[in-house]
Amino acid sequence: MPLLATSTINQLLQTTLGLYNAKFSNAIATSQSLGQSSFNKNTSCSNIISFVLNILLCHIRSCPVLVRDDPFKTFIYGDIKILGPQLLKLILLLKSVQSSVPNEKNKSRIEGQRDNLHQALICLKDMLMIYLQGPHFAQLLEDLVSVCITEYGFDGENVTYVINDPKIKNIEIFVVKILKPLLSELLAISSLREAEVFGDIMLMITNKLPCQLRNSHGSWATQICKSNGIKDSKVVRSLVLLAFQLSSPPDDLIFAQDVAIELCKVTGSASDDPVEMSELYPVVNKDTSIAVIICILQSVEAIICDVDWAIRK
Repeated sequence: MPLLATSTINQLLQTTLGLYNAKFSNAIATSQSLGQSSFNKNTSCSNIISFVLNILLCHIRSCPVLVRDDPFKTFIYGDIKILGPQLLKLILLLKSVQSSVPNEKNKSRIEGQRDNLHQALICLKDMLMIYLQGPHFAQLLEDLVSVCITEYGFDGENVTYVINDPKIKNIEIFVVKILKPLLSELLAISSLREAEVFGDIMLMITNKLPCQLRNSHGSWATQICKSNGIKDSKVVRSLVLLAFQLSSPPDDLIFAQDVAIELCKVTGSASDDPVEMSELYPVVNKDTSIAVIICILQSVEAIICDVDWAIRK
């Protein structure tokens, strides 16, 4: 059962966001004036954020359990998508804190902030999953895009193609302005747990785009696979899925074939010794080869099942 109503959690998020924003600004000012970081003074604020995010996650996950017409659900939950903009602002702020830490010594001091960022991303992912197939998904995306406009001053005018459908345009803006840049930043600073969640969110969202737009994001994910020697199997699985499922034919087949060839080099054969890492796709290496094999086989199996169904019909 929920602990607090949606409106109360929204107020807690706003208060926490204001408190943490002030703490972060003060920490930056102190760091610049004294030549040292003072992020370690924010432990109590980090604990508050953790408390609020735990309540929020339980609230989001318990929402689909109740029957749609249950009056208790209407009274307590109301419209949980109003939590989306505040949650996204908190994610952007937590990411800024993590990116602003200058050295490894200070990074160890803000491990709590990293956990909070991961928790906040899980909350956003679960919220999007609730609304993904419903009629209010477009409104949630519009609210999130409004955060993009507020925080970045981005209105989507520099998108290189004309998108007449406002729903599709909001998805594209959200992917281009939030998901792809933040995923790249998290990979650059080795925040792999957070990058994995961003990859899952991006796969969910981009599947609602038309083929042409999906293919451009598939090409982007393919380039990520060619330029990163990541050894975390979960992150690599997420990236390979993005590149494979978002690529249009025949690009998806070409990608799968190229990755299969590189897998053979990494796993070795009767005539060739295995290599440590693929030169063409560094994400294919000894640590990730099993995950990539499973990912490709599962994707191919789904396609074969669809083709088999079509043939039988």
